[in-house]
Amino acid sequence: MAVVALALGSLELIALNRFAVREVTWAFPIAFDQAFYGLESFWLYEQIRQQGWWAVVLQRLVHGSPQGVLLQLQGTLACVLFGPGWLRLLNVNFVYFLLLQSMTAYAAWHASGKRLQCAVLSVGLLLAVGTPYFWAGGVMDFRLDFAAFCLYGMLIAAVIRSAVFGARGWSLAAAGIAGVLVWLRMLTMVYVVGIGVMLLAYFFFRRRARRDARLRNASLWLGVLIGLAAPLLLARLPGLYAYYWVGHVAGPEPEIRAREWGITDLWGHISFYPRSLFETHLGFVFLALSALVLVVAAVDRFVHRRERLGGAHGSLGFDALVFCACCLLVPLVVLTVDVSKSPVVAGITSTAAVWLVIVAALQFGGAGVLDGKLGRVLALVALAVGVGHTSQQLNRHLPMWEHREEVAQLLRAYDQISATAIEMGDSQSGGVSIFGVFEYLNVGVLDFLAYERRRVPLALHGELGLTVFATDLNDAMAKLDRSSFVVTAEHRSESQLVFPFDRTLQPLIPKLTRHLRERFIYMTEFSFKGVRHELYRRPFPVLKGISGDWVTADGLLVEISEDDKRKASRLILRGSSNMGLVPGLQVSALSPGRRPGAAELAVPVDFRVNGNDYTISVSLAGLTERPGPLSLRLSFSSHFIPKELGENADARRLVIWAPRERRLVSDAAVVK
Repeated sequence: MAVVALALGSLELIALNRFAVREVTWAFPIAFDQAFYGLESFWLYEQIRQQGWWAVVLQRLVHGSPQGVLLQLQGTLACVLFGPGWLRLLNVNFVYFLLLQSMTAYAAWHASGKRLQCAVLSVGLLLAVGTPYFWAGGVMDFRLDFAAFCLYGMLIAAVIRSAVFGARGWSLAAAGIAGVLVWLRMLTMVYVVGIGVMLLAYFFFRRRARRDARLRNASLWLGVLIGLAAPLLLARLPGLYAYYWVGHVAGPEPEIRAREWGITDLWGHISFYPRSLFETHLGFVFLALSALVLVVAAVDRFVHRRERLGGAHGSLGFDALVFCACCLLVPLVVLTVDVSKSPVVAGITSTAAVWLVIVAALQFGGAGVLDGKLGRVLALVALAVGVGHTSQQLNRHLPMWEHREEVAQLLRAYDQISATAIEMGDSQSGGVSIFGVFEYLNVGVLDFLAYERRRVPLALHGELGLTVFATDLNDAMAKLDRSSFVVTAEHRSESQLVFPFDRTLQPLIPKLTRHLRERFIYMTEFSFKGVRHELYRRPFPVLKGISGDWVTADGLLVEISEDDKRKASRLILRGSSNMGLVPGLQVSALSPGRRPGAAELAVPVDFRVNGNDYTISVSLAGLTERPGPLSLRLSFSSHFIPKELGENADARRLVIWAPRERRLVSDAAVVK
């Protein structure tokens, strides 16, 4: 039987990978979270290559994300073992899904008196659930939600296997799984502690022979969990406060997120997650299959007058119903209290619904409902429905498929940004501004794709369009001026403007666009989902002659492309160096003559020193009107040789550290 299960798991893994390649990894990561967690895994992989495992893992455990740390480390491990890439990250989800199915089947098999039919039934029910195939937080989305969904299901299965804390060994195993769950997603600590407290109260007040043993084991489970989770939680208290309290309770964002989903009244808040669970995460297929299972169990009990499951297999008795109900209700209550809403997070309770159906069926009909021909048929029908549902989901096209041409345009624009950012190096700010909040258009996706497609860690950062909060003209202008790349968006209707940022930015777009076109260089345009975008970049100079981050006595050659010089009136170079090594340093600049063979022309240079900081400002007046690219040669009046000063064996003639900021600026009037 184990060989059959292994073969089926391998086939499922192949099917998941084929679907991912066909429908997912050719495009871009949807939703902000996937790009964020994927990038964390990629960055950790790069750091591990340079620093080794232990230093990086320890630093991440102490200073990592307040949402959780384990998934990113697991993604990094996948990259180390199989090479970096988006598909490798998704395989972390695939493995979790297979482990969930295996654990669920084993627990159902054991708790029903080692009946294979119950294991088959449980897998069928699990595969019929909608959560794994939801567009966000599903098996094709590398974020915390799906792994948490799987671990939560494994936790429930472990507790069921323990006869609901009747067996100490499996109670400790459940504590270990709960600890992994919290390390992966810290918010689940609230769920698990809430469930634990309710169970302790239930065991304390419920009179039965094994109450004391279950109470001790449940207390041990909760204590071990707290011991495992407390160090990580304490190390992240400031981050947890900022992310959950400020971001989800005290700040303005919760109301914004609620309005995003059309929630304006109390009933909307109360009903949001139950509707999300039933309509999206469980879905019609699971609900119909569950109804069939429960009806068959009830009819079978009525006909055969079987006893409820108890005795040696009492783990699926009333205690299991109470436990599964707690696992379903506690997270929903916690999530409902949070004003900020998400269609993703209720999916974690789907496995509790699966177990409620299994336990209720065995309560109605007893374990004998699965015996005989009827039981085998019911189990096979459930498996067929689950496999059919999975097959249908893995053979469909995702919505992205309908926008293939637009996605290709978007990817080309992202590639242009990546290539230009690589050429710019770290001499530019690396800021990216966007005229709107778009999940398909943000700096996280840009960084993610640059690494996925080029294996280059760009580390760009967001400026305009990074948050959902309102902006104004001065703030928007300042962020544009700090940006290396800007993506515009055409005017959108009021109904398309969900966030305060979009609504306050909309009337500013004409002024911002004029400001942008005076200073930046047009690269390309593209459309996605009916919105037209234009891509611009900041003009930048290329410096040649730098030797190991040093400017030498041979000087610098500055090259400015024809497009870039049209937007520039001045070259600015800023940096820091030990200016005491080159006292009285002077800088001069020459440009080629107006005709081939003519003498070079002197160009005005303003060189200023403030302590160890220097600024070289070169006027380009009269030089930008000529056709073709522009070249400037910078010369320096003095130098030093480290070897002669006894500092080291370096015999180069050095002047200053190379400028860290290299900008072409325009004298265009600032838009008022």
